[in-house]
Amino acid sequence: MMRTSRNRPMRTSPADRPSGRRTHGLTMSVVIGALILVGCGQAQTVVTEGAPANESPVVVQAETGPKMDLDDVAAACAEGTEGPGIAVIDRDLRDANITVELPDCVLHLEQGAGIQLNNVVITGGILNIHDRDTDPSANRIKLQRVDIDVDALLVELNDADDSLQIEATDIVTAQGVGLRVAGTRDGANEGGDIRLVGSSLLSTDLDATIHILASEHSGTIRLISTTVDTRGPLTVIAADCEARLDGDLLDCSTATLEAELGS
Repeated sequence: MMRTSRNRPMRTSPADRPSGRRTHGLTMSVVIGALILVGCGQAQTVVTEGAPANESPVVVQAETGPKMDLDDVAAACAEGTEGPGIAVIDRDLRDANITVELPDCVLHLEQGAGIQLNNVVITGGILNIHDRDTDPSANRIKLQRVDIDVDALLVELNDADDSLQIEATDIVTAQGVGLRVAGTRDGANEGGDIRLVGSSLLSTDLDATIHILASEHSGTIRLISTTVDTRGPLTVIAADCEARLDGDLLDCSTATLEAELGS
């Protein structure tokens, strides 16, 4: 893989991509140890594990150094011959001005490790980012001017101080997007912060869905100037939740949704 400094490629407008049915309705999903993707009237559960139960994926850690980059991730994930490769992110992953293709890949964030990408293009298979099986800490992910075109994108962060910030970024998947940031470790279910600004999410398969979830007790979600396009249901829920989609301000807070469901 060659690293190149470059001008950012021309962004493709979501309107120019294969489009599903724009979905404005909000549905509630209970998430316990898995991301629940609902499509075509039937629940489909995508459990964010690294590999099939009978296969042992290869775990490769990058050489020690002040930070990791996407070269380290690509090398680690290429080792997953019988399942997804696993890149153990044991310190901050930072990169810019690079195009990278990844196979099915799991990024396992160790305690306190973060991700910061700027002006990056990522293509490939299923990309799964999580901080499970670590001690409680604050893991923070920040994506700026990133193009992601993968089979599916799953992000699962499990501590109250975790955050996911996405700016000027286009995410295109076939199978769907699941973003969950909430303090669910040890059953606490508090906190979590998700912000999408000037970005787009697009899922193209007939049963593909998009779910954006923070704690329904004290989590925060903000979708600002962001386009969401999916053929299946769109789920957005948090205690403090506002989504401005197509110029409409939607109150997606837990209290509002509970009131609507109870009416």
